Amino acid sequence: MSDEPHIEPGIAPLCAALNRVPEVRTIWSCEGHPSEGHRPYVVFSAPQPFAFALDRALCNESRFSSGLRFIWKVTANFRDDGSLQWTIDPNDGRFVTRGLLGISRWSRKQVDADVVVLARIVDALGEEMK
Repeated sequence: MSDEPHIEPGIAPLCAALNRVPEVRTIWSCEGHPSEGHRPYVVFSAPQPFAFALDRALCNESRFSSGLRFIWKVTANFRDDGSLQWTIDPNDGRFVTRGLLGISRWSRKQVDADVVVLARIVDALGEEMK
């Protein structure tokens, strides 16, 4: 049995990119499951300057955000030991409301494409922060 946590394939590129950045580690994640109403996310530990840079890179005015189909955000909350952890997830109404016949307004294919763009953003920020 491996000590490595299972990472769902749809979110794996973003987790891998985050884990390539020094001092950044993923804690848990979900690729999102449209049929079940579960949206994608990654919770990670990182220095505040990196998390802030990632949040700014996801802003509408950013040079990075043009390839994204959805609006993504970075939020912070406290771990039990008082340290901060960060979550990157969509801040987009299409993940909250359902369309006709109760069908999700987002698809696996759309999110997978965004995850690839998000991984590129993280890689670029990691390079810039070296």
